[in-house]
Parts: sequence; C-alpha cells; structure tokens
Amino acid sequence: MEPIHGSQTTASALIGDLMRLLLHGGTPRDIETAALLRRIEIGVQVYEREFRAFLNGQASRPPGELEMALQAAFDELAQHPRRRCDLGFRLDALEARFHASSRLLAQRMARAERCPTLRLQHAS
Repeated sequence: MEPIHGSQTTASALIGDLMRLLLHGGTPRDIETAALLRRIEIGVQVYEREFRAFLNGQASRPPGELEMALQAAFDELAQHPRRRCDLGFRLDALEARFHASSRLLAQRMARAERCPTLRLQHAS
C-alpha cells in the first residue's frame, strides 16, 4: 500500500482496506492492523490538509466522504480486541487527532453559518 493523495481516493482506499480486513474473517492479525493504521494515518493527514483548505476558502466543500470513511474505520477497529499495546496506543492517538479536527471543522462551519461575512469568504 503506497500513499495516495486526495480525500476521495483516500476514502476509497480506506474502505477497500477495511473491507479486506473484514472479509479475512476472525480477529485481524497485527500486521494487517498495522497496515490499516498506516492507511488511517495518511487519511487523517489528508483530512486535516483538506479541511484547512476548505476553511481557508481554497476548497469548495469539506472532506465529508473521507470523514465518514475514517469514522467507519475507527468504529470497526474499536470492536476488535487489541493484542499489542503499541497498536492500541497508536489507534487511540489517531482517533483523538481525527476527532479534534472533526470538531474544529464542525465549529467553524457552524460559525460561518451564523456570520454572513464568513459565508462570503467561502463563496469566493
């Protein structure tokens, strides 16, 4: 799995990796979980970059598809037992980072809805 760029392709790759992991059946092996965590980390980085671009008016819409794919991956991995503590810590750190960015985006979008000046900046 090599890194890919762009929220739609990243979301698609995340869903694909997650589906392969689920179709494998049983408890995911540590190597599979580690590979998915690498993909999730790339996804979180792309999500942060694209939501900043949206907030700065450089993108026309927020990275919603990627946000849903990341949330689905976190939800699914939370259901599996963790055999290695380092993978658990890494997953928790990535999920906390993602949720912080997601909350910030939601707050900024709500603020833009209340303030007409901010809405005009995003429209241009």
